[in-house]
Amino acid sequence: MASRITSAAVGIPLLLIVTWAGGLWFLALVSAAASIGALEMAAMARRRGRNPAGLFAAAWSAALVVAAYTAAAGGKEDAAIRASAALAVVSVAGLIAALPAVLWRSQPREAAADWAMTSGAALYPGILLAYAPLLRILDDGFLWVVILLGAVFTADTAAFFVGRRFGSRRMAPRISPGKTWEGTAAGLAAAGAACAILAAAVGLDLHPALAAGLGVVVGMVAVLGDLAESMVKRACGVKDSGALVPGHGGVLDRLDSIVFNLPLVYHFAAWTVQ
Repeated sequence: MASRITSAAVGIPLLLIVTWAGGLWFLALVSAAASIGALEMAAMARRRGRNPAGLFAAAWSAALVVAAYTAAAGGKEDAAIRASAALAVVSVAGLIAALPAVLWRSQPREAAADWAMTSGAALYPGILLAYAPLLRILDDGFLWVVILLGAVFTADTAAFFVGRRFGSRRMAPRISPGKTWEGTAAGLAAAGAACAILAAAVGLDLHPALAAGLGVVVGMVAVLGDLAESMVKRACGVKDSGALVPGHGGVLDRLDSIVFNLPLVYHFAAWTVQ
């Protein structure tokens, strides 16, 4: 617990500073996170005897983030369409290039599985994290990122403490034994309250009921993201995706509740500012 608190005390202010700076600083941070996440995915796959092209996946994952940002930064009009097209192009190009990238390092009978693992390692963090800089360059983008992070962190904290104190009914015992229905309910309520309070505090023109509803949905999606990563880790026989963040594990362990929410909040924010 001490290492978790220390990491949060150091990491959250740094994250907010880089997010506030925006631009290339934020793009570099998110691209690095996507690359590290891809390397963590590849490393977990190796625990199950697979041989994905980790460095290729890391470069591909970062390219997805950069391509989406570059396409959207050209102007506000049709930015989402341009970003989606860029993601599609880089995804297809990566799928094509990944096959020869694994053929030279894998046995022919294993190449197809390693190709799939390489692709998954790149696309999971790359496509989802690509929406972080897209969200940041929107009008009031910094505020939207703060609201998303605040809702997710509040939900995680409430679910953790309420689940430990009052949790008795396990939600997904075969995937995440520590997650309880009581903790999840507390997390959803906390996310709704945090989203409504933060939206009002930063002055976003968002009705409190709509903000609270968004927070509850963010809390639900955060749970799905957490369970998805837990499923991958359990399938690979690991406790954490990595060891980069003391007390929290790897980058994917810290971002699992956030990445699925990035497309959701981006499109919601883009809709509300139109």
